[in-house]
Amino acid sequence: MAKKNNDLASERKIHIIDDKTSPFVVTESFRKITTNIGFAIPKKEDGSGKIFCVTSAIAGEGKTTISVNLALSCAKSGAKTVLLDCDFRKPSVKRYFPSDNKKGVEAYLSGQTNFENIVYKDPSSWLDVIATMHCPPNPISLLNSSGYDSLLEWLKQNYDYVIIDTPPLALVSDASIIGQKTDGVIIVTRQMYSNHKVLKDVVNQLEFAKCNILGFILNDFAVSSKSYYGGRYSKYGKYGKYSYKQAEKKDSNK
Repeated sequence: MAKKNNDLASERKIHIIDDKTSPFVVTESFRKITTNIGFAIPKKEDGSGKIFCVTSAIAGEGKTTISVNLALSCAKSGAKTVLLDCDFRKPSVKRYFPSDNKKGVEAYLSGQTNFENIVYKDPSSWLDVIATMHCPPNPISLLNSSGYDSLLEWLKQNYDYVIIDTPPLALVSDASIIGQKTDGVIIVTRQMYSNHKVLKDVVNQLEFAKCNILGFILNDFAVSSKSYYGGRYSKYGKYGKYSYKQAEKKDSNK
C-alpha cells in the first residue's frame, strides 16, 4: 500500500549544508545549483544583484529548506547574500536561524519597525536573513505596496544575491506576484510526492503572470544503490530544466 504524503513527510531527513553532519553529496549538489542559477540570470548592466524566488506547488515539497540551503551556498561561495522570507501565510525561515529579533519583514512593511531591527546576520556563514515573524492580516497588500518594491530595490543594490522564500503557488497566488518582481522563479518538486497535474497548473500560472521560470529542483531524489554515491548518501536535491512535454510523453508510455 502506498504511503500517504504526510507519512512520507514525517520520514524525510532534512539536511542543512551548514551542518557538519550533512553529507558531501548534499553540499556539492547545492554548489552546482547555485552555479547554474548564476549562469541562468544574466549579469546586469547597472551592477545590481541577482534576485530570484523559490516556490512549490503544494506544502511538504521542501521549498523552505531548499531556499535556506541555496542562500547558505551562495553566502559560502563569497557572494553577499540575503534570504528574505515572503511566505506570509506560514513563515518557516525563522525556524532555521536562532535570531532574537521580535519583528520581521511584515512589521517593517507595515511601518512598525526600522530595517536594522529585522536583519539577522548568521555568524557561521555571513548570510543575512530577513524573516517573517508573524502572519500579517493583509499579505497581498504588503506585496503590492510601494514599500515592498523599495525594499527589493534596496536589497538588489546592496547584495549580490537576494533569495525569496514564497508560499506554495497552488494554494495562493503570492508567488506569481513576487515572481514578477524578480529575475526568475525556481520551482521545488519532490520525488514520489509532487502531483504532475497540479505542478503543470502552477507552471501555467507563472507563465500567465509572465514570470521567468529558471528551472526546477527535484528534492528527495533517490539515487540507485549501484550508483557512485549510493548507500546513505542516496537522497539529495537535484537541479535542472524539466520539460512538461517529456513528462507527458513519459506518462503516456506507462
